[in-house]
Amino acid sequence: RPVVRAATAVTATTAANATNAANLDGLDSTEFVRNTGQIRVQAAPSAWRTFYTTSTLTATNFSSLTQWTRPTAGSEFLMVQPDLSPVLYGRSLALSGVELCYEAGTGNTLTYVEINTQGSTTGAGTRSLTFSDPTSRTDTACRLYSLPAPITLSGDRSANLFIQVAFGANPFSISRTSFVLIP
Repeated sequence: RPVVRAATAVTATTAANATNAANLDGLDSTEFVRNTGQIRVQAAPSAWRTFYTTSTLTATNFSSLTQWTRPTAGSEFLMVQPDLSPVLYGRSLALSGVELCYEAGTGNTLTYVEINTQGSTTGAGTRSLTFSDPTSRTDTACRLYSLPAPITLSGDRSANLFIQVAFGANPFSISRTSFVLIP
């Protein structure tokens, strides 16, 4: 039986039946969606939470940031785990880093940053430390923490960001947290 070929890719049901498969719906192949580049998934400032249930931190949410305060000086841990799909259209994504935007505030110090992945196929699962930075920072910045090598995520493997802050009398503010994924 002869193969029926469409006149153009616009009317073809498959690229194999098109006489101009370099075009699809009138678009040149250079305009097709490419499976390259970064995918940035943002965790809302209000998605951050204290690590310990005994924490004395108070969060004040604004439209663009969350301010964290502590009634007395001391160190506290905060963490965020974004709502992200680690698999997109059947393909696992890899975590290549996390960008954290913060304002330390006078008297406060960001003392530690940690990126973890965790997996669970049954029960509580496991945690893997993938990156840590013990550099003390008292600045206002958007800092990209890049992993030494991308970590492939999956339907049962996700990621989080964990920070430690030494608090003084002023708020520590978090505005944007972007998890950087690649196909």
